[in-house]
Amino acid sequence: MHHNGTAAAVARIIRERFADDAPESLVRVFEALKALNGRKLTKRHHAALIAAAGEPLTFGAGVTGTGYTIETVGAFNGVGGWRLRLSWNDGCPIVDTEAIWRDNPAVFIGAADRNAIRSGYLAEPSRIQAIADAVDAYRAAAAALETVLAYPMPDRYEIRRTLAECHPTEFAATVAAAQSETLTA
Repeated sequence: MHHNGTAAAVARIIRERFADDAPESLVRVFEALKALNGRKLTKRHHAALIAAAGEPLTFGAGVTGTGYTIETVGAFNGVGGWRLRLSWNDGCPIVDTEAIWRDNPAVFIGAADRNAIRSGYLAEPSRIQAIADAVDAYRAAAAALETVLAYPMPDRYEIRRTLAECHPTEFAATVAAAQSETLTA
């Protein structure tokens, strides 16, 4: 099944995620920190870093007490927030951008690794097409399921939730339990 529109959409999503991997405000703050590399970060630098971020930031000993951090106000709500450890000490740190890069692997190194994987997919059109074909098959199967489970089927939502929309291991466990009941009945 080759639907070129789906393949183009898959490639576009992958390309767009390059930019989404590290929030723009974090990238701007890191660039501003590069200008301070080797200098002690003090309160007089906070306004410039907040301006670079374009959003409110907090500075100081992290909530977990594991060193000096800069973080967005929403860092712990999981919606676009971020947290950057500058030092393992709680006091005003000397900015060391290499150490910041190394000590925040989920932010920087993880992003680089994910982007390398994305580049690999984009370099192989057959992998993009395989994803597109699977998406097209999934959508066709979902449409067929909607047709056979249409009203007045009273259990359509539970069947879809329990069998079609669950994780594969949950599906396998549900099917195995049903088969076991069938064998013992």
